[in-house]
Amino acid sequence: MRARAIAGAAVAALITLVTAEVALRLANFIPLPSAPYISDDETGFKLRPSEITDADGFNNPHTEADPAPARTAAPGTVAFVGDSFAFGTYPAEAVFPALVAADLAAEGVTIRAVNLGIPGAGPDTYVRVMRDYLPRLKPMAVVATVYLGNDVEQGDPRRPTKLWLGRLGSYGSPFSFDPDDLIVVAVASKLFRLAEQAWYAQYTSLASNPEEAERRSLAFSDEALTRVRWRELKAARIEPDASIARGYGGLAAHVGEMASIARKDGVAFLVVLAPSRVELDADLRARVVQAFGGDPKDFDGALPARRVGEALAARGIPFVDLTPALAAAEPARVYNRGDTHWNRRGNAIAAAAIANALKPLLPPP
Repeated sequence: MRARAIAGAAVAALITLVTAEVALRLANFIPLPSAPYISDDETGFKLRPSEITDADGFNNPHTEADPAPARTAAPGTVAFVGDSFAFGTYPAEAVFPALVAADLAAEGVTIRAVNLGIPGAGPDTYVRVMRDYLPRLKPMAVVATVYLGNDVEQGDPRRPTKLWLGRLGSYGSPFSFDPDDLIVVAVASKLFRLAEQAWYAQYTSLASNPEEAERRSLAFSDEALTRVRWRELKAARIEPDASIARGYGGLAAHVGEMASIARKDGVAFLVVLAPSRVELDADLRARVVQAFGGDPKDFDGALPARRVGEALAARGIPFVDLTPALAAAEPARVYNRGDTHWNRRGNAIAAAAIANALKPLLPPP
Protein backbone atom coordinates (compact mmCIF):
# COMPACT_ATOMS: atom_id res chain seq x y z
CA MET A 1 0.00 0.00 0.00
CA ARG A 2 2.81 2.36 0.92
CA ALA A 3 4.69 1.52 -2.30
CA ARG A 4 1.52 2.27 -4.23
CA ALA A 5 1.18 5.68 -2.58
CA ILE A 6 4.81 6.53 -3.33
CA ALA A 7 4.40 5.45 -6.97
CA GLY A 8 1.22 7.52 -7.25
CA ALA A 9 2.95 10.56 -5.81
CA ALA A 10 5.86 10.10 -8.21
CA VAL A 11 3.52 9.87 -11.20
CA ALA A 12 1.62 12.95 -10.03
CA ALA A 13 4.87 14.88 -9.61
CA LEU A 14 6.00 13.86 -13.10
CA ILE A 15 2.69 14.93 -14.64
CA THR A 16 2.91 18.26 -12.79
CA LEU A 17 6.43 18.89 -14.09
CA VAL A 18 5.52 17.97 -17.67
CA THR A 19 2.44 20.21 -17.49
CA ALA A 20 4.51 23.07 -16.09
CA GLU A 21 7.13 22.61 -18.84
CA VAL A 22 4.49 22.73 -21.58
CA ALA A 23 2.78 25.75 -19.98
CA LEU A 24 6.04 27.65 -19.70
CA ARG A 25 6.92 26.97 -23.33
CA LEU A 26 3.51 28.28 -24.37
CA ALA A 27 3.99 31.29 -22.07
CA ASN A 28 6.74 32.50 -24.42
CA PHE A 29 3.98 33.84 -26.64
CA ILE A 30 2.20 35.82 -23.90
CA PRO A 31 3.43 39.43 -23.51
CA LEU A 32 3.68 40.86 -19.99
CA PRO A 33 3.12 44.65 -19.88
CA SER A 34 5.41 45.27 -16.89
CA ALA A 35 8.31 43.08 -17.99
CA PRO A 36 11.69 44.72 -18.77
CA TYR A 37 11.90 42.96 -22.14
CA ILE A 38 9.53 42.98 -25.08
CA SER A 39 9.23 40.67 -28.05
CA ASP A 40 10.43 41.98 -31.38
CA ASP A 41 9.64 40.42 -34.74
CA GLU A 42 13.10 41.17 -36.13
CA THR A 43 15.54 40.84 -33.23
CA GLY A 44 13.50 38.37 -31.16
CA PHE A 45 13.56 40.55 -28.05
CA LYS A 46 14.97 43.80 -26.71
CA LEU A 47 14.60 46.08 -23.72
CA ARG A 48 11.45 48.08 -23.29
CA PRO A 49 11.88 51.85 -23.84
CA SER A 50 12.34 53.54 -20.46
CA GLU A 51 13.93 56.49 -18.71
CA ILE A 52 17.39 54.90 -19.16
CA THR A 53 16.97 53.75 -22.77
CA ASP A 54 16.04 55.41 -26.04
CA ALA A 55 12.78 54.77 -27.91
CA ASP A 56 14.21 51.50 -29.31
CA GLY A 57 15.36 50.20 -25.91
CA PHE A 58 19.07 50.89 -26.53
CA ASN A 59 21.58 52.77 -24.38
CA ASN A 60 22.13 55.84 -26.56
CA PRO A 61 22.02 59.56 -25.76
CA HIS A 62 18.63 60.73 -27.00
CA THR A 63 16.53 63.87 -27.10
CA GLU A 64 12.97 64.76 -28.03
CA ALA A 65 14.24 65.66 -31.49
CA ASP A 66 16.05 62.31 -31.83
CA PRO A 67 14.42 59.74 -29.53
CA ALA A 68 15.75 56.70 -31.45
CA PRO A 69 19.21 57.21 -33.00
CA ALA A 70 19.30 53.63 -34.35
CA ARG A 71 16.44 54.33 -36.77
CA THR A 72 18.17 56.94 -38.91
CA ALA A 73 21.19 56.94 -41.17
CA ALA A 74 23.88 59.60 -40.81
CA PRO A 75 27.39 60.07 -42.20
CA GLY A 76 30.19 58.34 -40.31
CA THR A 77 27.96 55.97 -38.33
CA VAL A 78 29.55 53.03 -36.52
CA ALA A 79 27.13 50.47 -35.06
CA PHE A 80 28.11 48.56 -31.91
CA VAL A 81 26.47 45.14 -31.52
CA GLY A 82 26.60 42.93 -28.43
CA ASP A 83 25.01 42.03 -25.13
CA SER A 84 25.09 43.81 -21.76
CA PHE A 85 28.80 44.57 -22.22
CA ALA A 86 27.96 46.72 -25.24
CA PHE A 87 24.79 48.08 -23.62
CA GLY A 88 26.76 48.88 -20.46
CA THR A 89 25.92 49.31 -16.80
CA TYR A 90 26.38 53.11 -16.90
CA PRO A 91 24.83 56.04 -18.78
CA ALA A 92 25.60 55.98 -22.51
CA GLU A 93 28.36 58.60 -22.30
CA ALA A 94 30.43 56.35 -19.97
CA VAL A 95 30.09 53.12 -22.01
CA PHE A 96 32.75 52.15 -24.54
CA PRO A 97 30.85 52.86 -27.82
CA ALA A 98 30.62 56.56 -26.91
CA LEU A 99 34.17 56.50 -25.54
CA VAL A 100 35.49 55.01 -28.80
CA ALA A 101 33.93 57.99 -30.62
CA ALA A 102 35.59 60.37 -28.15
CA ASP A 103 39.00 58.68 -28.51
CA LEU A 104 38.82 58.81 -32.30
CA ALA A 105 37.67 62.44 -32.23
CA ALA A 106 40.83 63.27 -30.26
CA GLU A 107 42.77 61.86 -33.22
CA GLY A 108 40.79 63.85 -35.75
CA VAL A 109 38.47 61.03 -36.80
CA THR A 110 34.78 61.81 -36.44
CA ILE A 111 32.28 58.97 -36.06
CA ARG A 112 28.71 58.70 -34.86
CA ALA A 113 28.54 55.79 -32.41
CA VAL A 114 25.19 53.97 -32.18
CA ASN A 115 24.90 51.39 -29.42
CA LEU A 116 22.78 48.37 -30.43
CA GLY A 117 23.66 46.26 -27.38
CA ILE A 118 20.88 44.14 -25.86
CA PRO A 119 21.46 42.75 -22.34
CA GLY A 120 21.24 38.97 -22.29
CA ALA A 121 21.56 38.62 -26.06
CA GLY A 122 23.67 35.93 -27.69
CA PRO A 123 25.36 35.48 -31.08
CA ASP A 124 22.13 34.51 -32.85
CA THR A 125 20.56 37.80 -31.71
CA TYR A 126 23.59 39.78 -32.91
CA VAL A 127 22.94 38.42 -36.40
CA ARG A 128 19.30 39.45 -36.24
CA VAL A 129 20.18 42.93 -34.98
CA MET A 130 22.55 43.45 -37.90
CA ARG A 131 19.96 42.26 -40.41
CA ASP A 132 17.36 44.63 -38.99
CA TYR A 133 19.34 47.78 -38.27
CA LEU A 134 22.06 47.92 -40.93
CA PRO A 135 19.61 48.81 -43.72
CA ARG A 136 18.27 51.67 -41.57
CA LEU A 137 21.59 52.96 -40.27
CA LYS A 138 23.73 52.43 -43.36
CA PRO A 139 26.87 52.48 -41.17
CA MET A 140 30.42 52.57 -42.44
CA ALA A 141 31.46 50.00 -39.82
CA VAL A 142 30.07 47.49 -37.32
CA VAL A 143 31.83 46.51 -34.09
CA ALA A 144 30.58 43.24 -32.57
CA THR A 145 31.55 42.49 -28.97
CA VAL A 146 31.80 38.81 -28.05
CA TYR A 147 31.73 38.33 -24.28
CA LEU A 148 33.72 35.15 -23.78
CA GLY A 149 32.11 34.58 -20.38
CA ASN A 150 28.82 33.45 -21.92
CA ASP A 151 28.71 33.91 -25.71
CA VAL A 152 30.36 30.52 -26.26
CA GLU A 153 27.65 28.87 -24.16
CA GLN A 154 24.96 30.88 -25.96
CA GLY A 155 26.44 29.84 -29.29
CA ASP A 156 25.05 26.33 -28.79
CA PRO A 157 22.31 26.12 -31.46
CA ARG A 158 20.37 23.67 -29.29
CA ARG A 159 20.06 26.19 -26.45
CA PRO A 160 19.16 29.59 -27.86
CA THR A 161 18.40 32.55 -25.62
CA LYS A 162 14.68 33.27 -25.64
CA LEU A 163 12.16 35.47 -23.92
CA TRP A 164 9.92 33.77 -21.35
CA LEU A 165 7.67 35.44 -18.81
CA GLY A 166 9.30 38.77 -19.60
CA ARG A 167 12.76 37.39 -18.75
CA LEU A 168 15.50 35.81 -20.82
CA GLY A 169 16.59 32.22 -20.56
CA SER A 170 18.86 29.81 -22.43
CA TYR A 171 17.35 26.36 -22.55
CA GLY A 172 17.16 23.53 -25.03
CA SER A 173 14.73 23.58 -27.89
CA PRO A 174 14.02 19.83 -27.54
CA PHE A 175 12.42 18.03 -24.63
CA SER A 176 15.04 15.80 -23.00
CA PHE A 177 16.27 14.47 -19.68
CA ASP A 178 19.09 17.02 -19.64
CA PRO A 179 18.19 19.61 -16.94
CA ASP A 180 19.60 22.41 -19.11
CA ASP A 181 16.93 21.63 -21.72
CA LEU A 182 14.02 22.18 -19.31
CA ILE A 183 12.42 25.59 -18.83
CA VAL A 184 11.10 24.49 -15.42
CA VAL A 185 14.69 24.21 -14.21
CA ALA A 186 15.68 27.50 -15.86
CA VAL A 187 12.74 29.36 -14.32
CA ALA A 188 13.38 28.00 -10.82
CA SER A 189 17.08 28.87 -11.06
CA LYS A 190 16.38 32.34 -12.44
CA LEU A 191 13.80 33.18 -9.77
CA PHE A 192 16.17 32.03 -7.04
CA ARG A 193 19.00 34.22 -8.40
CA LEU A 194 16.70 37.25 -8.75
CA ALA A 195 15.39 36.88 -5.20
CA GLU A 196 18.91 36.46 -3.82
CA GLN A 197 20.18 39.49 -5.75
CA ALA A 198 17.25 41.67 -4.63
CA TRP A 199 17.77 40.65 -0.99
CA TYR A 200 21.53 41.26 -1.12
CA ALA A 201 21.10 44.66 -2.80
CA GLN A 202 19.20 45.97 0.24
CA TYR A 203 22.32 45.60 2.38
CA THR A 204 25.00 46.61 -0.11
CA SER A 205 26.18 50.10 -1.03
CA LEU A 206 28.31 50.78 -4.12
CA ALA A 207 28.41 54.56 -3.85
CA SER A 208 31.96 54.91 -2.46
CA ASN A 209 33.90 54.02 -5.62
CA PRO A 210 34.15 56.84 -8.20
CA GLU A 211 34.81 54.24 -10.91
CA GLU A 212 31.23 53.04 -10.31
CA ALA A 213 29.47 56.41 -10.12
CA GLU A 214 25.94 56.24 -11.62
CA ARG A 215 26.18 52.48 -11.90
CA ARG A 216 22.87 50.89 -12.87
CA SER A 217 23.50 47.23 -12.09
CA LEU A 218 22.90 45.53 -8.76
CA ALA A 219 25.60 43.61 -6.90
CA PHE A 220 25.42 39.86 -6.41
CA SER A 221 26.30 38.21 -3.13
CA ASP A 222 29.71 36.51 -3.05
CA GLU A 223 28.03 33.12 -3.26
CA ALA A 224 25.85 34.08 -6.23
CA LEU A 225 28.77 35.70 -8.06
CA THR A 226 30.88 32.60 -7.51
CA ARG A 227 28.14 30.51 -9.16
CA VAL A 228 28.00 32.93 -12.11
CA ARG A 229 31.77 32.73 -12.51
CA TRP A 230 31.72 28.95 -12.30
CA ARG A 231 29.26 28.94 -15.19
CA GLU A 232 31.48 31.37 -17.12
CA LEU A 233 34.36 28.92 -16.78
CA LYS A 234 32.54 26.25 -18.77
CA ALA A 235 34.15 27.61 -21.94
CA ALA A 236 37.61 27.57 -20.30
CA ARG A 237 37.53 23.86 -19.45
CA ILE A 238 40.28 22.14 -21.41
CA GLU A 239 37.95 19.23 -22.20
CA PRO A 240 34.59 20.99 -22.70
CA ASP A 241 31.22 19.30 -22.45
CA ALA A 242 29.13 18.63 -25.55
CA SER A 243 27.12 21.86 -25.26
CA ILE A 244 30.23 24.05 -25.08
CA ALA A 245 31.82 22.17 -27.98
CA ARG A 246 28.70 22.94 -30.02
CA GLY A 247 28.83 26.49 -28.71
CA TYR A 248 32.30 27.13 -30.11
CA GLY A 249 31.15 25.96 -33.53
CA GLY A 250 27.88 27.90 -33.31
CA LEU A 251 29.61 31.12 -32.23
CA ALA A 252 32.07 30.90 -35.14
CA ALA A 253 29.20 30.26 -37.57
CA HIS A 254 27.19 33.22 -36.26
CA VAL A 255 30.16 35.59 -36.45
CA GLY A 256 30.87 34.33 -39.95
CA GLU A 257 27.28 35.15 -40.86
CA MET A 258 27.67 38.63 -39.39
CA ALA A 259 30.82 39.17 -41.43
CA SER A 260 28.94 38.09 -44.57
CA ILE A 261 26.14 40.58 -43.86
CA ALA A 262 28.69 43.36 -43.39
CA ARG A 263 30.59 42.37 -46.53
CA LYS A 264 27.41 42.28 -48.60
CA ASP A 265 26.55 45.81 -47.46
CA GLY A 266 30.10 47.07 -47.99
CA VAL A 267 30.55 47.70 -44.27
CA ALA A 268 33.81 47.33 -42.32
CA PHE A 269 33.53 44.68 -39.60
CA LEU A 270 35.50 44.28 -36.38
CA VAL A 271 35.02 41.68 -33.64
CA VAL A 272 35.97 42.48 -30.04
CA LEU A 273 36.89 39.56 -27.79
CA ALA A 274 36.00 40.53 -24.22
CA PRO A 275 37.23 38.10 -21.54
CA SER A 276 35.55 37.66 -18.19
CA ARG A 277 37.40 38.56 -15.02
CA VAL A 278 37.57 34.92 -13.95
CA GLU A 279 39.27 34.08 -17.26
CA LEU A 280 41.89 36.80 -16.67
CA ASP A 281 42.56 36.33 -12.95
CA ALA A 282 44.31 33.02 -12.20
CA ASP A 283 43.95 33.35 -8.41
CA LEU A 284 40.23 34.11 -8.66
CA ARG A 285 39.79 31.24 -11.12
CA ALA A 286 41.47 28.80 -8.74
CA ARG A 287 39.22 29.88 -5.84
CA VAL A 288 36.06 29.51 -7.94
CA VAL A 289 37.05 26.10 -9.26
CA GLN A 290 37.99 24.84 -5.80
CA ALA A 291 34.69 26.13 -4.38
CA PHE A 292 32.96 23.63 -6.67
CA GLY A 293 35.37 20.78 -5.96
CA GLY A 294 37.16 21.07 -9.30
CA ASP A 295 40.82 21.01 -10.25
CA PRO A 296 42.28 24.32 -11.51
CA LYS A 297 44.53 22.32 -13.87
CA ASP A 298 41.43 21.36 -15.85
CA PHE A 299 40.90 25.00 -16.87
CA ASP A 300 42.79 27.44 -19.07
CA GLY A 301 41.63 31.05 -18.77
CA ALA A 302 43.21 31.98 -22.11
CA LEU A 303 41.50 29.13 -23.94
CA PRO A 304 38.23 30.87 -25.00
CA ALA A 305 40.01 33.88 -26.54
CA ARG A 306 42.55 31.63 -28.25
CA ARG A 307 39.96 29.25 -29.73
CA VAL A 308 37.61 31.99 -30.92
CA GLY A 309 40.53 34.06 -32.21
CA GLU A 310 41.81 31.11 -34.24
CA ALA A 311 38.35 30.55 -35.73
CA LEU A 312 38.09 34.22 -36.73
CA ALA A 313 41.61 34.29 -38.18
CA ALA A 314 40.81 31.21 -40.27
CA ARG A 315 37.85 33.10 -41.73
CA GLY A 316 39.83 36.28 -42.31
CA ILE A 317 37.67 38.27 -39.88
CA PRO A 318 39.43 41.21 -38.18
CA PHE A 319 39.33 41.11 -34.38
CA VAL A 320 40.90 42.67 -31.32
CA ASP A 321 41.47 40.61 -28.17
CA LEU A 322 41.13 42.82 -25.09
CA THR A 323 42.89 40.28 -22.86
CA PRO A 324 46.33 42.01 -22.84
CA ALA A 325 44.93 45.51 -22.19
CA LEU A 326 42.60 44.42 -19.38
CA ALA A 327 45.17 42.11 -17.78
CA ALA A 328 47.75 44.90 -17.74
CA ALA A 329 45.25 47.18 -15.99
CA GLU A 330 44.69 44.64 -13.15
CA PRO A 331 41.37 42.76 -13.50
CA ALA A 332 40.13 43.69 -10.01
CA ARG A 333 40.27 47.38 -10.96
CA VAL A 334 38.37 47.22 -14.26
CA TYR A 335 35.29 45.15 -13.37
CA ASN A 336 32.36 46.18 -11.19
CA ARG A 337 32.29 44.95 -7.62
CA GLY A 338 29.82 42.11 -7.18
CA ASP A 339 29.22 42.07 -10.94
CA THR A 340 30.78 40.69 -14.13
CA HIS A 341 30.74 43.91 -16.19
CA TRP A 342 33.35 46.61 -16.69
CA ASN A 343 33.36 49.67 -14.48
CA ARG A 344 34.08 53.13 -15.90
CA ARG A 345 37.82 52.44 -15.99
CA GLY A 346 37.30 49.14 -17.77
CA ASN A 347 35.10 50.81 -20.38
CA ALA A 348 37.78 53.45 -21.00
CA ILE A 349 40.55 50.84 -21.39
CA ALA A 350 38.41 48.76 -23.74
CA ALA A 351 37.51 51.85 -25.76
CA ALA A 352 41.16 52.80 -26.30
CA ALA A 353 42.03 49.33 -27.60
CA ILE A 354 38.95 49.19 -29.83
CA ALA A 355 39.59 52.66 -31.25
CA ASN A 356 43.15 51.64 -32.19
CA ALA A 357 41.90 48.50 -33.95
CA LEU A 358 38.97 50.24 -35.64
CA LYS A 359 40.78 53.28 -37.02
CA PRO A 360 42.64 51.43 -39.83
CA LEU A 361 39.35 49.88 -41.01
CA LEU A 362 37.61 53.24 -41.47
CA PRO A 363 37.71 55.22 -44.71
CA PRO A 364 40.19 58.12 -44.65
CA PRO A 365 38.71 61.43 -43.43
